[in-house]
Amino acid sequence: MGYDRFYVYDGRVQVIPCSVRDHVFQNFNETQSDKVFAGVNSAFGEVFWFYPSETNSGANGGTDENDKYVIYNYDQKIWYVGSLARTSWVDRGVYQYPLSTDSNLVYNHEKGNDNDGTAFTSFIESSPIDVQEGNQFVLLRRMIPDISFDNSDTGISTDNNQTVFSLKAQRSPAGGFIKTSTNNVTPTTELNHLRLRGRSFGLRVESTTQGVNWRLGTPRVDVRVDGDR
Repeated sequence: MGYDRFYVYDGRVQVIPCSVRDHVFQNFNETQSDKVFAGVNSAFGEVFWFYPSETNSGANGGTDENDKYVIYNYDQKIWYVGSLARTSWVDRGVYQYPLSTDSNLVYNHEKGNDNDGTAFTSFIESSPIDVQEGNQFVLLRRMIPDISFDNSDTGISTDNNQTVFSLKAQRSPAGGFIKTSTNNVTPTTELNHLRLRGRSFGLRVESTTQGVNWRLGTPRVDVRVDGDR
């Protein structure tokens, strides 16, 4: 991690194309840059950096401590970001799970599906998706979800295996999402009916249920060109 880019060494130093570059470096506390460190989560093909942001109060307008992370998944060549306070990390190897610390505690990572007995709020959310370069309105009518609930805790009833799948539509980038269709998706859900119109749309899959482990596959959405009215 450099001051404005990410790099990889494969015999020579090269820049890694980064889709979240502005998100990271425009909210980065450079006065605390010495605290940035990288870690590896080899089970999921991830390299990540914990860094201090400028979102909270602190010395020189920053947080003083690492409170954000940015992850590069080198298997899938994708980036994702989030908030988590960590000061050190060691990948699995000697121990069964990765270990990390904050200023007070040592944590087991990737163990179980919950946050030490309480449910995570876990989600995946897309940026706006244009259809035909956003020049025409489209109508979203149906969705075939593709969610796997493998490896959910066996002590939890299968009736609790569900996620909330939301599709959102917007008329323009400045207008934001104005309409949302929300549906519960379970292991037996085959089809969701909806009615959304806009120039672009986005999706969000979320779970707040204890013990649930879910994985997003390739959902299919029935999209048709529609008029302005």
